[in-house]
Amino acid sequence: MVRVTEGADLRTLERNELLTRTFTPSVPVRVDYELTSLGQSLLEPIRHLKDWAESHRADVDAALTTNPANPTPRATGGSRTGAAPR
Repeated sequence: MVRVTEGADLRTLERNELLTRTFTPSVPVRVDYELTSLGQSLLEPIRHLKDWAESHRADVDAALTTNPANPTPRATGGSRTGAAPR
């Protein structure tokens, strides 16, 4: 079973055999990461999740601003501060 928890980092992904780490002792030190076949098998499900999130963004934003049980409503339509361009 793949176990990825909150705060998962590259070492955790390596332990779960989702990627490999290659260390090259040089100046500066070089560390390369590559997805394993198991890691690559996650690409398609992640693409589907990304597509779902993008196509339902307005619905989720609307729910966050109109749900009275939501303790931290936020405005819709704006971009996130510091967000990387798409």
